[in-house]
Amino acid sequence: MGHKHIILVMQDIDLSGKINAVLLEEEFQVDIVKEANQVQILNLKNYDLMIIDAFIGDSSGFKIAKSIKENSEYSKLPIVFVTSKSTENERLTGFAVGAEDYIVYPFSFKELTARIKAVLKRFSNKNEISNQIIKYNELELNLLKFKVALDNHEVSLTKREFELLKLFLSNINKVFSREEILDMIWYDDELIQKRTIDVNINRLRNKIGRYGSKITTIAGYGYCFEQ
Repeated sequence: MGHKHIILVMQDIDLSGKINAVLLEEEFQVDIVKEANQVQILNLKNYDLMIIDAFIGDSSGFKIAKSIKENSEYSKLPIVFVTSKSTENERLTGFAVGAEDYIVYPFSFKELTARIKAVLKRFSNKNEISNQIIKYNELELNLLKFKVALDNHEVSLTKREFELLKLFLSNINKVFSREEILDMIWYDDELIQKRTIDVNINRLRNKIGRYGSKITTIAGYGYCFEQ
């Protein structure tokens, strides 16, 4: 968990100082922001997690969190509320605007770091899973389960058809010669003929419905999945 970059949005100097000290001991990088308007000018893509007070001067941490979650660039940034003021309604509001956790002060700093690490781990796992999904509109390839879905309905593909579709969807608009396809998909079969590629691609086209026409034949060269 070391070297994760955290932004701490908090006006309470004493509490932010204590949290900062604990996080530094855990080898996190921490930037402290004391004013709500400063958050708006930062590139939040540089951070792995935001810790924010529900109440920042005259502003609202809830409002800041909501605007972040509604911004497509930053919506995946995990947010943890840490505050000394809390009612049931405030906690519910925190989760409603997209917070991953809501921690009420006073608390054990060991508990704080444990909960922050848990949030970071959850998001790390989510990212790993999302990297195993290749999606083109309503056509989805799950590399983890070796499954393909079209309009949320599973499509049955052979191993070679699956590998062909993975190759095309991972390289949209790139043209592959038959020789390249042979090397990448039929690398373990020296007796395969180029005609077999054409047969498998035609079968794949038929199985992926309206997206089959996206796999185009480039005369004299090979195939391409066109945008």
